[in-house]
Amino acid sequence: MAIEEIAKLRPLSEWHAQSLRITAFHKSFEAIENLSWQDITGKLPANQIRKPIEQATEEEGELLGNNLLLLNKPYRIDLILQILNIPILGKGIPSLGLYEELISIFIDLGKKLFMLGDFPSITRLAFGAIVHLNVKNRETGYALMNSYLKNVKVNSDNSSDFMYRINHPKSIDIESTKVKVNRLCKWIIPKYQWIGPNGTDVKSPESYGLQIELDISTDKEYPETLPKDKEEEILEKLTELASEIILEGEPK
Repeated sequence: MAIEEIAKLRPLSEWHAQSLRITAFHKSFEAIENLSWQDITGKLPANQIRKPIEQATEEEGELLGNNLLLLNKPYRIDLILQILNIPILGKGIPSLGLYEELISIFIDLGKKLFMLGDFPSITRLAFGAIVHLNVKNRETGYALMNSYLKNVKVNSDNSSDFMYRINHPKSIDIESTKVKVNRLCKWIIPKYQWIGPNGTDVKSPESYGLQIELDISTDKEYPETLPKDKEEEILEKLTELASEIILEGEPK
């Protein structure tokens, strides 16, 4: 396959998700009462942990074949979709499933969280995701990465252990006010290889991926709480910005 063909940008439908996260920051030094996993999902969680010293709660359970975790801590609330079980000896790169198929479902869960009666006014909102494309080997991974990066180029034939992390801030409008949004992303080519129990010699073939770690968030210097009736709109905008990077590459 010609390198030009390998290096073409890929559609959103080919990207896999490894984790998805919504984080809401608030001003309370205590965990928020009456925020429950059950109210978001409609069923009981598999596990519930209370941490009195930390004034925090953790609830989790299976959803969409993966693990949905609700962390309720002082100053922040996290909703995280993560891989439920990673087999001891598997094949390929662990994945929640296709990003395009999961993102709208996950965002709807975030909107349900916002609508809970005791959900607090928030000062900052973030959307995080780890996504990857499967690639044949390290060389094709770097060749593909070059198509997505605008400001740096990697020697695809003779490079390894490269990591590129950068923030491209952008302003969005919230009620006629310009709000700074951080678009932090990290690009790497990880190698995955499954090994047998207790470090035995049983190994799977090596697997490689073009991986992006995204953290898209309203800026922490925003002086006010975010408008209550705009939380869903802001979340949608953050996920749109994340999807743009996945689809089109590093912002200019």
